[in-house]
Amino acid sequence: MADDIHGTLVKVLKIPERDRLIIVDENREGFFQPPDTSGNYLLVELTMFSGRTKETKRALYKSLVDVLEKHGIGKENVRIVI
Repeated sequence: MADDIHGTLVKVLKIPERDRLIIVDENREGFFQPPDTSGNYLLVELTMFSGRTKETKRALYKSLVDVLEKHGIGKENVRIVI
């Protein structure tokens, strides 16, 4: 999954291929899940410099949701925070 997320960032945001600071933290205990999710919930937090257009951010959101669906995580279970 981390490889696919990184590939999406390279493709959409045009970050360098070598720029790969991705942390996966799988901690269910005490982790809040909104009531409208199925339990297979994923929170994606991205830190970016300002200046990206709304169109670029929308393309990023769509691409991330699409790639995560390939891993069995439906769009209703994805929250993206920038």
